[in-house]
Amino acid sequence: ALERAGLSRARVHRGSMAPGPYGRSACFAGLGPGEVTLDGRKLVGISQRRDRRGAWLFTMALTARARPVSGLARLLRLNQSDDDGLARHLDAATVTLDLLPRRVEDALAAEIRRIGAPA
Repeated sequence: ALERAGLSRARVHRGSMAPGPYGRSACFAGLGPGEVTLDGRKLVGISQRRDRRGAWLFTMALTARARPVSGLARLLRLNQSDDDGLARHLDAATVTLDLLPRRVEDALAAEIRRIGAPA
């Protein structure tokens, strides 16, 4: 869908889980199977929740570069140096989606129709 939207350099991570130094505390800081990178930096994250009724998959792409909130260390129960390290890591390891959200939504809908996903 991202290729259809004009982002031909996006790649799906097919390797194993790579949490890195902060992935266990802040999942977007790591890289997992099925997540999308752009030039080696994480663009789209995936999470899932399972129970006996089924599985729900959620995805997220950063669309605006924002500094981490000052209370991130407290929320994640990190110390201040870890909070600073996480901020530096996210700046280096992630990239923002530089496309209009509507363009991505339209491309995703077209891709779902193309593969004939069940209702």
